[in-house]
Amino acid sequence: MRKLLHFNISKLPKFIPFILLLLFFLFKDLMPQPLAMTMQEIQGKGNSAPSAFSLEAAYPNPFNGYIIIPFTVIVEGEYRLEIRNVLGEKVKELTRMVYSPGKYYIGWNATDENNNQVPSGIYFARLSSTEEKAKLQKLIYLK
Repeated sequence: MRKLLHFNISKLPKFIPFILLLLFFLFKDLMPQPLAMTMQEIQGKGNSAPSAFSLEAAYPNPFNGYIIIPFTVIVEGEYRLEIRNVLGEKVKELTRMVYSPGKYYIGWNATDENNNQVPSGIYFARLSSTEEKAKLQKLIYLK
């Protein structure tokens, strides 16, 4: 059977807490400091430029019949939001126009270009611009 090691702090010499406190003040500069940066410092670092747009989380997801796809435009330009299937084929183009900076919400009613109901499955909302790589959001359609 293993013996448990019991430690009674009251039997320590009274000067130990003072030594610990002294050690703390002597070596506090060696301790890791919390990271504090301004937004200007953060934006100035890194190899990539800030994104011209972002595709937010669609809701409700999974959905049954209708889904809202929010996105944010930071740089004015032409943007296209389309729905693709798992094979990468275009199911429906929801919008293609010039957007000014702001937040936008586009709805999809689970239909294709001919307004036929699509089957249940996984789809992708694809937001693209002429300036930058496209962004994808997975959508799950359940009937």
